[in-house]
Amino acid sequence: MSFVNEDTGEVFETNDLIIKKGKRKRNFNSFHSCYIKAYQKKEISILTMVVERSAYYNISKFINTITRKLTRKGIKKLGYVWTKDIGDERFEKHFHVLLATSRIENADFKELFTKKKESYSVQFMQTKRGMFNYLNKKELYTEGKSRAYGKSKTFNF
Repeated sequence: MSFVNEDTGEVFETNDLIIKKGKRKRNFNSFHSCYIKAYQKKEISILTMVVERSAYYNISKFINTITRKLTRKGIKKLGYVWTKDIGDERFEKHFHVLLATSRIENADFKELFTKKKESYSVQFMQTKRGMFNYLNKKELYTEGKSRAYGKSKTFNF
């Protein structure tokens, strides 16, 4: 597809893949702009998760599982974004999830997420932009008519 900027006469080439990557990037950027100031002030926590698709084929099942786990500890889920991915080395299918929550202390984090056999890994977000930049550069991956990325309906506080 080609588009012409009527003001400048500049021609832009695009396709469905470029459009979908742009939408995914906007989802991540919306999440980032909504939560980054509170994260920097240490008012909230942002968790980065890698979820094996072999255990959670549907992302909503995983989100529900994590939400129940957090709620039992009195931790509020604020919002999330996710994208599908395939591993670069072993080509395993997985999801990347960024989840904003009310503040989680280290002791609560260890109690919640230190299990021997989990089909997901969780850690606190380490840098302000690092994970967002990494996920925005990833190629889109999907199977059939399933979604390749998504977000919570609202980003709450």
